[in-house]
Amino acid sequence: MERNKKFTIQQKRMTTSMVQLLTRNIILNQNNLRLTFDVPVTNYQNPTVTRPKIIAQSSKITRIKNIWIAYWCPRTNNVIYGRIVEKNHFYNHHQIITFEHFIHIPDSHPYSHNQTSRSRPTYLTRCTGCHLSEHNIYNNTPTNNCYITSLSNSTFIINVSKSNLTFQNYRKPFYKCAKQHSTIKQIAIIDFNLRSSRPTPSNTNSEDPIIYRSHLQQSIDLNSVNFLNRNLIIQLVQPNSLHIPLLNLSLQLNSYTNLDFYTDGSLVRDNDIPTMGYGWIFTSDLTTNITHSGASCEWASLTKAELLAIITALIVCPPNSTITIYTDSNNCINTFNNLQSPKLTTRRFQKINNCTLWNTLKHIISTLKLSVSLIKVKVHSGDALNDAAECRYAYQNIRKSIKRIINFQYFEQHLAHQNLHKIKQYALNKNIDWEYFQLWFKYNSFSKPTSKQYSKHISWRIKCSSNNLPMLDILNRNYPDLLNNHDSCFLCSTNKESNEHLWNCLRVLSLITPIFIDHYNKFKTLITSESNSVYALYSDSIMRNPIFKWTTKPPQQIFDIPDLHCLLMNFVPISLTYPFKAAKINKNTTKRILLKFLYDLHKDIYEQIWKVRANIWKDFKKANNITKKSFIDYRRNHNHDSTHTQHNIQRNNNIERSNGYHCSLNDTRRHIENNNLWIYLTSSNFLHNLPWLSSLNEDLSKFHSTIFDNIFLSHI
Repeated sequence: MERNKKFTIQQKRMTTSMVQLLTRNIILNQNNLRLTFDVPVTNYQNPTVTRPKIIAQSSKITRIKNIWIAYWCPRTNNVIYGRIVEKNHFYNHHQIITFEHFIHIPDSHPYSHNQTSRSRPTYLTRCTGCHLSEHNIYNNTPTNNCYITSLSNSTFIINVSKSNLTFQNYRKPFYKCAKQHSTIKQIAIIDFNLRSSRPTPSNTNSEDPIIYRSHLQQSIDLNSVNFLNRNLIIQLVQPNSLHIPLLNLSLQLNSYTNLDFYTDGSLVRDNDIPTMGYGWIFTSDLTTNITHSGASCEWASLTKAELLAIITALIVCPPNSTITIYTDSNNCINTFNNLQSPKLTTRRFQKINNCTLWNTLKHIISTLKLSVSLIKVKVHSGDALNDAAECRYAYQNIRKSIKRIINFQYFEQHLAHQNLHKIKQYALNKNIDWEYFQLWFKYNSFSKPTSKQYSKHISWRIKCSSNNLPMLDILNRNYPDLLNNHDSCFLCSTNKESNEHLWNCLRVLSLITPIFIDHYNKFKTLITSESNSVYALYSDSIMRNPIFKWTTKPPQQIFDIPDLHCLLMNFVPISLTYPFKAAKINKNTTKRILLKFLYDLHKDIYEQIWKVRANIWKDFKKANNITKKSFIDYRRNHNHDSTHTQHNIQRNNNIERSNGYHCSLNDTRRHIENNNLWIYLTSSNFLHNLPWLSSLNEDLSKFHSTIFDNIFLSHI
């Protein structure tokens, strides 16, 4: 006890002497024991937000009305909303604001219940007290409101208006934000990261820039190199060992105004270590024998190797020159041509593979004012210049390839289901055009991206293509006692109704015959109006098309005409797309008119077949007193019935062999094999360019030279 008392007394003496030392050296204010000056804070300019107005320094407190603020709070990991009630800006201090705390109402109002979560408006209500509240005169009032004090420069202003809506479990009044909560949250995170990040030195060279410049001066005459090329090479290219070779190349090409290059790249994997090789040859004057080659090993892909070859060729070209680059990379040519498209917004640009390198290329072209054109050269074409620039090829874009591999596995499982044995046969016989089938499934003819009508049409396409329409065979399987084993077709009343019988039904064939006769004339008009070829060259592909030819002699069963069966099941047969190729109609026009034609055709089939059948089904339910509640009660009662428990377990265990179907391409239970899972997780688009969370620290709408300081190149 005595030892503890001595330690406590000694500690108090040390604390007191420390305070006295600070006071004597005038570090603390004598009256309020505050620092006589504030610690300087580095203020980062964020042009996307508006800060509260800074008032003049004084000893008075200024009352504020109707000013709303928000900021990111790392303690709660959420956005803090508030309405400012006062400001104080004492002498030699930062401005402080006190605001009434408001919280976001997560519940959606019935008025906006049909809207998506990102489209619902943000409503605020008063906080009744939380751990963020501080002791002040406002929190001592009996209103139980919460008040918080914060630095003014740590917040930003938001637009808020009063709302007349009411919410259960919350007290009035309520206020509505002009922006959604998710948008404000994103702005707050970016603002917080900008304020909390530390400035980094602009010079990326590890050694002293003066010493490094003198070293370059000993190796090459920097004054003879164009200052634009010199600055680009030194600022953009790493490591420093590449500077001297590129500066020498720039000096050799300084006298040319029209330059031709043959570029090429390669991707080699030795011992599972990917290495990209790139190179180019200057062909405007072959006597000079100007070539360059290098390598890189970060985020390997063949397209990146081709792009590095193009960048290193452009960075050494003299300003105001005309450049022609011959490359065998069609991907680089297409991306380069799309860079000038007005549809390429900043956000879409960030989704381009190797977007940082493409931004570097744009920066080089704009700085040097180059006129650049890329020309396609066929790979391994025997071109001597292209072969000279060519390296070993081992193309493997992991991120895209593994996505395709996994999709192929799901697609194989999809076609292996017994319900789709006919479709698998049609696929093996090459009756289906899978490219247009994919476009047809994604086609939306409505003005809104999401709507009930669009959902109904998508549901119709999926259920048709998978033989999963709610016919009596499926309904009797799921509700055997409810329908009293009624299985007669509602349309022909002679055969058992099933998904396989639907398109074989004689009544259905008689109903769709006039539909196809009418659409045959529309199909012919569409092709002849868009084609510039002679009609005699492609007339047979229309007149003898099996999709329409059967109308003169209806088949006994639908399987006799595979192309028609594919079309009725919402697949796109090759015989339907071939006339467009025969008429020499370009692919963009074909997509536009063919998808619209398919929509009109299936709309008529849906209304003439399925709606007629649905009306008869409604009359049947009404006659037997079957309602929607009947199906719900049947499933609830039979799930608790012990006599059906074993049957349900066996049916669930054998679901793949039963008539039920789960699309492997659209199932939440998608299982990825272990040998593919690690590649799938480590090959995302975020890793290919920049991590999403790190990109929040940067203003992606601005691009300047400092963003290109990290091109990973190494000389070979």
